[in-house]
Amino acid sequence: MEIANNITQTTQNIPQKLLQKSCEAQENLKQQLKKLGLATLGAFSLYQEQAGEKIKQFVLKGTEVEKNLNTWANGLWKKGYSETKQTINDVEKTLEISNLLSKMNIPTKSDVEALAQKVEALNSKIDEIITATKNETTETTEITTTEEIIATSASSQA
Repeated sequence: MEIANNITQTTQNIPQKLLQKSCEAQENLKQQLKKLGLATLGAFSLYQEQAGEKIKQFVLKGTEVEKNLNTWANGLWKKGYSETKQTINDVEKTLEISNLLSKMNIPTKSDVEALAQKVEALNSKIDEIITATKNETTETTEITTTEEIIATSASSQA
């Protein structure tokens, strides 16, 4: 009977041991979940702090870059304005000089170039006429010479 009592006590202890192990496992899981939750909260809090610092750094850097860009853009605008103003002044001076030359009847460069082209065209025509005249003179001389030969030979035959 002793064996039966031992078996009865052992079987009675099994559910209690299982219940105890189950409670311990639940407590352990609860503690692990609590740690995980705290770690998540800590990570989020740390991220917020670091992100806040990074955002401050980004804003400072952005402000610095904006200032540099504004300085560069203003310098570029001033340079462009100055060069444009100078170009306008140069054009106005050129127009004034052109008007003055026109009023004084002084030919411009383009007038002189156009005149040079006309003179060149006239020179070409003169050269053509001279060449043609020389050819006609040679033909006339040959004809006269031939006529003289015929006339001379006719007179000598008579």
